[in-house]
Amino acid sequence: MVGPDPITDPKSCRQAILGRSLLSIAVLIATAGVTSGQSIEDKLSQQAIHLPAKAGAFDQLIDIAKWYKIPMGIEHVDEDGKDPSQQPEIGVPSPDQHLTVDALIQEVLVALPGYQATVVGGVLLIGKPEVMDSDKNFLNIRIPEYKASNMNVYGAEFNLRHAIDWVIHPEKYVGPHGYNGGYGYDPDSILAQTRIDINLSGATVREIMSEIIRQSGHAMWAVHLVPEKTKPGARYFAQDDWPTPEFHWRFIPLDQPQSR
Repeated sequence: MVGPDPITDPKSCRQAILGRSLLSIAVLIATAGVTSGQSIEDKLSQQAIHLPAKAGAFDQLIDIAKWYKIPMGIEHVDEDGKDPSQQPEIGVPSPDQHLTVDALIQEVLVALPGYQATVVGGVLLIGKPEVMDSDKNFLNIRIPEYKASNMNVYGAEFNLRHAIDWVIHPEKYVGPHGYNGGYGYDPDSILAQTRIDINLSGATVREIMSEIIRQSGHAMWAVHLVPEKTKPGARYFAQDDWPTPEFHWRFIPLDQPQSR
Protein backbone atom coordinates (compact mmCIF):
# COMPACT_ATOMS: atom_id res chain seq x y z
CA MET A 1 0.00 0.00 0.00
CA VAL A 2 1.33 3.35 -1.01
CA GLY A 3 1.43 5.92 1.83
CA PRO A 4 0.68 9.62 1.54
CA ASP A 5 3.12 11.73 -0.42
CA PRO A 6 5.16 13.71 2.18
CA ILE A 7 5.39 16.58 -0.29
CA THR A 8 1.68 16.96 -1.10
CA ASP A 9 -0.09 15.43 1.89
CA PRO A 10 -1.59 18.28 4.02
CA LYS A 11 -0.83 16.53 7.31
CA SER A 12 2.78 15.92 6.34
CA CYS A 13 3.13 19.53 5.22
CA ARG A 14 1.75 20.83 8.52
CA GLN A 15 4.15 18.59 10.46
CA ALA A 16 7.09 19.76 8.34
CA ILE A 17 6.16 23.42 8.83
CA LEU A 18 5.71 22.87 12.56
CA GLY A 19 9.08 21.12 12.73
CA ARG A 20 10.82 23.96 10.94
CA SER A 21 9.10 26.52 13.19
CA LEU A 22 10.19 24.72 16.34
CA LEU A 23 13.71 24.46 14.97
CA SER A 24 13.75 28.19 14.23
CA ILE A 25 12.55 28.98 17.75
CA ALA A 26 15.20 26.69 19.22
CA VAL A 27 17.90 28.42 17.19
CA LEU A 28 16.71 31.85 18.37
CA ILE A 29 16.66 30.71 21.99
CA ALA A 30 20.12 29.18 21.68
CA THR A 31 21.47 32.31 20.02
CA ALA A 32 20.07 34.52 22.78
CA GLY A 33 21.68 32.29 25.37
CA VAL A 34 25.06 32.70 23.71
CA THR A 35 25.49 36.03 25.47
CA SER A 36 22.83 36.52 28.13
CA GLY A 37 23.64 33.64 30.47
CA GLN A 38 27.34 33.17 29.84
CA SER A 39 30.35 33.98 31.94
CA ILE A 40 32.93 36.23 30.32
CA GLU A 41 35.22 33.20 29.94
CA ASP A 42 32.50 31.41 27.97
CA LYS A 43 31.93 34.47 25.79
CA LEU A 44 35.63 34.73 24.97
CA SER A 45 36.03 31.02 24.21
CA GLN A 46 33.10 30.78 21.76
CA GLN A 47 33.66 30.77 18.03
CA ALA A 48 33.78 34.23 16.47
CA ILE A 49 30.79 34.22 14.10
CA HIS A 50 30.99 38.00 13.61
CA LEU A 51 34.05 39.88 12.43
CA PRO A 52 34.25 43.67 12.83
CA ALA A 53 34.36 45.83 9.75
CA LYS A 54 37.67 47.26 8.62
CA ALA A 55 38.21 50.28 10.87
CA GLY A 56 40.49 51.64 13.56
CA ALA A 57 41.57 49.06 16.13
CA PHE A 58 39.71 50.74 19.03
CA ASP A 59 36.52 50.94 16.96
CA GLN A 60 36.91 47.24 16.19
CA LEU A 61 37.26 46.40 19.89
CA ILE A 62 34.06 48.31 20.66
CA ASP A 63 32.33 46.52 17.79
CA ILE A 64 33.38 43.14 19.23
CA ALA A 65 32.26 44.12 22.73
CA LYS A 66 28.84 45.16 21.44
CA TRP A 67 28.29 42.10 19.26
CA TYR A 68 29.29 39.54 21.89
CA LYS A 69 28.02 41.58 24.87
CA ILE A 70 31.42 41.58 26.53
CA PRO A 71 31.86 43.86 29.57
CA MET A 72 35.06 45.60 28.49
CA GLY A 73 37.18 48.44 29.83
CA ILE A 74 39.56 50.15 27.38
CA GLU A 75 42.39 52.47 28.42
CA HIS A 76 43.33 54.14 25.17
CA VAL A 77 46.82 55.59 25.44
CA ASP A 78 47.61 58.36 22.97
CA GLU A 79 51.17 59.52 23.63
CA ASP A 80 51.05 62.10 20.82
CA GLY A 81 47.80 63.67 21.98
CA LYS A 82 46.17 63.13 18.59
CA ASP A 83 42.49 62.52 17.99
CA PRO A 84 41.95 58.92 19.14
CA SER A 85 39.60 58.30 16.22
CA GLN A 86 42.47 58.71 13.76
CA GLN A 87 43.73 55.17 14.13
CA PRO A 88 45.17 53.45 11.03
CA GLU A 89 42.74 51.03 9.41
CA ILE A 90 43.54 47.35 9.79
CA GLY A 91 42.08 44.21 8.34
CA VAL A 92 40.69 41.21 10.19
CA PRO A 93 41.00 37.48 9.48
CA SER A 94 38.58 35.80 7.08
CA PRO A 95 35.56 33.97 8.57
CA ASP A 96 36.90 30.54 7.59
CA GLN A 97 39.71 30.69 10.14
CA HIS A 98 37.39 29.52 12.96
CA LEU A 99 38.76 31.93 15.54
CA THR A 100 37.49 32.19 19.09
CA VAL A 101 36.40 35.63 20.28
CA ASP A 102 39.52 35.83 22.45
CA ALA A 103 41.73 35.02 19.44
CA LEU A 104 39.88 37.64 17.39
CA ILE A 105 40.61 40.27 20.04
CA GLN A 106 44.27 39.25 20.02
CA GLU A 107 44.32 39.71 16.23
CA VAL A 108 43.01 43.26 16.65
CA LEU A 109 45.60 43.99 19.35
CA VAL A 110 48.38 43.20 16.86
CA ALA A 111 47.76 46.72 15.55
CA LEU A 112 48.22 48.12 19.08
CA PRO A 113 51.77 47.21 20.23
CA GLY A 114 52.13 46.98 23.99
CA TYR A 115 48.42 46.53 24.72
CA GLN A 116 47.25 43.50 26.66
CA ALA A 117 43.82 42.05 27.39
CA THR A 118 43.21 40.62 30.87
CA VAL A 119 40.06 39.41 32.60
CA VAL A 120 39.73 40.97 36.07
CA GLY A 121 36.61 40.57 38.18
CA GLY A 122 34.43 39.50 35.27
CA VAL A 123 35.52 42.39 33.02
CA LEU A 124 37.94 42.32 30.09
CA LEU A 125 40.48 45.12 30.63
CA ILE A 126 42.55 46.33 27.68
CA GLY A 127 45.49 48.70 28.05
CA LYS A 128 49.24 49.11 28.40
CA PRO A 129 50.39 47.57 31.71
CA GLU A 130 52.91 50.31 32.50
CA VAL A 131 50.23 52.98 32.09
CA MET A 132 47.53 50.98 33.85
CA ASP A 133 49.80 50.52 36.88
CA SER A 134 51.05 54.13 37.07
CA ASP A 135 50.14 56.25 40.11
CA LYS A 136 49.52 59.08 37.62
CA ASN A 137 46.62 57.17 36.12
CA PHE A 138 43.43 58.52 37.73
CA LEU A 139 41.85 55.08 37.44
CA ASN A 140 44.14 54.01 40.31
CA ILE A 141 42.73 56.60 42.73
CA ARG A 142 41.34 54.72 45.72
CA ILE A 143 37.92 55.67 47.01
CA PRO A 144 37.54 55.16 50.80
CA GLU A 145 33.80 54.49 50.57
CA TYR A 146 31.63 54.08 47.49
CA LYS A 147 27.92 53.29 47.47
CA ALA A 148 25.27 53.09 44.78
CA SER A 149 21.96 51.74 46.03
CA ASN A 150 19.28 50.71 43.51
CA MET A 151 20.62 53.12 40.88
CA ASN A 152 20.97 52.98 37.12
CA VAL A 153 24.35 53.45 35.43
CA TYR A 154 23.96 57.22 35.30
CA GLY A 155 23.27 57.47 39.01
CA ALA A 156 26.19 55.18 39.82
CA GLU A 157 28.41 57.32 37.58
CA PHE A 158 27.31 60.50 39.35
CA ASN A 159 28.16 58.96 42.73
CA LEU A 160 31.57 57.98 41.39
CA ARG A 161 32.32 61.52 40.19
CA HIS A 162 31.26 62.82 43.57
CA ALA A 163 33.50 60.28 45.34
CA ILE A 164 36.52 61.19 43.19
CA ASP A 165 35.98 64.88 43.81
CA TRP A 166 35.75 64.24 47.57
CA VAL A 167 39.16 62.48 47.47
CA ILE A 168 40.86 65.10 45.25
CA HIS A 169 39.26 68.21 46.77
CA PRO A 170 38.21 67.42 50.37
CA GLU A 171 38.26 71.13 51.23
CA LYS A 172 35.11 71.62 49.17
CA TYR A 173 33.18 69.46 51.61
CA VAL A 174 34.20 71.21 54.83
CA GLY A 175 31.42 73.10 56.57
CA PRO A 176 27.67 72.77 57.04
CA HIS A 177 26.64 73.14 53.40
CA GLY A 178 28.35 70.04 52.01
CA TYR A 179 27.89 69.31 48.33
CA ASN A 180 25.05 70.06 45.92
CA GLY A 181 24.71 68.71 42.42
CA GLY A 182 22.62 66.68 40.01
CA TYR A 183 22.68 64.81 36.73
CA GLY A 184 20.53 64.14 33.70
CA TYR A 185 20.28 61.23 31.28
CA ASP A 186 18.36 59.73 28.39
CA PRO A 187 15.51 57.71 29.94
CA ASP A 188 15.31 55.54 26.81
CA SER A 189 18.91 54.36 27.09
CA ILE A 190 19.51 50.79 28.23
CA LEU A 191 21.87 52.30 30.80
CA ALA A 192 18.85 53.86 32.48
CA GLN A 193 17.00 50.55 32.75
CA THR A 194 19.32 48.43 34.89
CA ARG A 195 19.55 48.62 38.68
CA ILE A 196 22.88 48.60 40.47
CA ASP A 197 23.79 48.00 44.12
CA ILE A 198 27.43 48.53 45.09
CA ASN A 199 29.06 48.99 48.47
CA LEU A 200 32.86 49.05 48.28
CA SER A 201 35.64 50.25 50.58
CA GLY A 202 39.12 51.16 49.32
CA ALA A 203 38.37 50.25 45.70
CA THR A 204 40.06 52.00 42.79
CA VAL A 205 38.14 54.06 40.25
CA ARG A 206 38.86 51.32 37.70
CA GLU A 207 37.42 48.64 40.00
CA ILE A 208 34.28 50.69 40.62
CA MET A 209 33.74 51.42 36.92
CA SER A 210 34.18 47.74 36.17
CA GLU A 211 31.72 46.71 38.85
CA ILE A 212 29.17 49.17 37.45
CA ILE A 213 29.29 47.61 33.98
CA ARG A 214 29.47 44.08 35.36
CA GLN A 215 26.26 44.58 37.31
CA SER A 216 24.62 46.45 34.44
CA GLY A 217 25.30 43.67 31.94
CA HIS A 218 24.68 46.15 29.12
CA ALA A 219 27.72 48.45 29.11
CA MET A 220 31.45 48.86 28.65
CA TRP A 221 33.72 51.75 29.56
CA ALA A 222 36.47 53.60 27.71
CA VAL A 223 39.07 56.14 28.80
CA HIS A 224 41.53 58.22 26.76
CA LEU A 225 44.87 59.04 28.42
CA VAL A 226 47.84 61.15 27.28
CA PRO A 227 50.81 60.23 29.52
CA GLU A 228 53.09 62.81 27.90
CA LYS A 229 51.02 65.57 29.50
CA THR A 230 49.33 66.19 32.83
CA LYS A 231 45.92 67.50 33.78
CA PRO A 232 45.66 71.29 34.30
CA GLY A 233 46.73 71.88 37.90
CA ALA A 234 46.97 68.16 38.65
CA ARG A 235 49.52 65.35 38.75
CA TYR A 236 47.47 62.92 36.67
CA PHE A 237 47.76 62.01 33.01
CA ALA A 238 46.08 64.49 30.69
CA GLN A 239 43.07 63.67 28.53
CA ASP A 240 43.15 65.75 25.37
CA ASP A 241 39.58 64.84 24.52
CA TRP A 242 38.55 66.53 27.80
CA PRO A 243 41.00 69.41 28.48
CA THR A 244 39.74 70.32 31.96
CA PRO A 245 40.81 69.40 35.50
CA GLU A 246 37.87 66.97 35.74
CA PHE A 247 38.29 63.36 34.71
CA HIS A 248 36.45 61.97 31.72
CA TRP A 249 35.32 58.51 30.66
CA ARG A 250 32.51 56.99 28.61
CA PHE A 251 30.03 54.29 29.51
CA ILE A 252 29.06 52.79 26.15
CA PRO A 253 25.79 50.81 25.79
CA LEU A 254 26.16 47.30 24.41
CA ASP A 255 22.50 47.22 23.36
CA GLN A 256 20.04 49.35 21.44
CA PRO A 257 17.71 51.64 23.45
CA GLN A 258 14.60 49.95 24.73
CA SER A 259 11.19 51.15 23.55
CA ARG A 260 9.05 52.74 26.23
